[in-house]
Amino acid sequence: MEGWRKGTRPDWVTPDGSLDPRKFPIDGVLRQALDEDAERFRGACSVLAMMAGHERREAGVFLLGLLSFNRDDLKRLAPVVRALGAFPTREAMDALTAELRRIPSTRSTRGYLNAVLEALTSLPDDLVCDRLAELFADKSFSIGWRRRFQGALERIEGYRAANDDYW
Repeated sequence: MEGWRKGTRPDWVTPDGSLDPRKFPIDGVLRQALDEDAERFRGACSVLAMMAGHERREAGVFLLGLLSFNRDDLKRLAPVVRALGAFPTREAMDALTAELRRIPSTRSTRGYLNAVLEALTSLPDDLVCDRLAELFADKSFSIGWRRRFQGALERIEGYRAANDDYW
């Protein structure tokens, strides 16, 4: 790659010049994720999502911490929950579900809650199927939200056929 002297390319830059998320240094990204600037914060969340999606558990764990740290600021939480959709773990699923239960659905929170549901449904199907069924059955959610949970379940191939008695 041009721009690197022979033997000086960092190990986190691949021979074709792209970034290797498995080796990319995380320290600077973590500092950026604590920045008050919204653009820098969103950028850090995107990089953490990429890292978490490439088996960098520490990036996903940090995202879970950001969820708690920013719990009263829905604008900052939105990029965090979107990033958590790339961290395919039970902990991410639990955290996203907790957000659906914690935040009341109003006009001002609907966009955030949509992002939470989108992140939840981006997790692996085998991880979220039963959780979506629980949410669908939970009468504390409005009929509109329960229909959305049902729709998400129906999009998961084979779920409805295997659980006909549920419907």
